[in-house]
Amino acid sequence: VKAKIEYAEKLAEDRYRKAYESGDTEGVISAQKEMQNIAVQKTNLHTYMPPVPRIENTLQTQKMCYNT
Repeated sequence: VKAKIEYAEKLAEDRYRKAYESGDTEGVISAQKEMQNIAVQKTNLHTYMPPVPRIENTLQTQKMCYNT
C-alpha cells in the first residue's frame, strides 16, 4: 500500500509541475487536490492500528477447530 501511495504522489507531483509550467490553472488545482488526498492517505497509513482480536472470539474459533 505504501508503494502505491508513493507512486501516486510522484504522478501527482509530475502533473502539478507540468500544469504549472504550461500555465494550466485548472490542472494545477486538480493536481493540488490530488496531492492533498494523497497526504491524507499517508497520514491514515501512518496512524492505522489494526483491530485487536477479542480473546473470547479467538477461544471460540480454537474450540471449533479442535471439535471438528
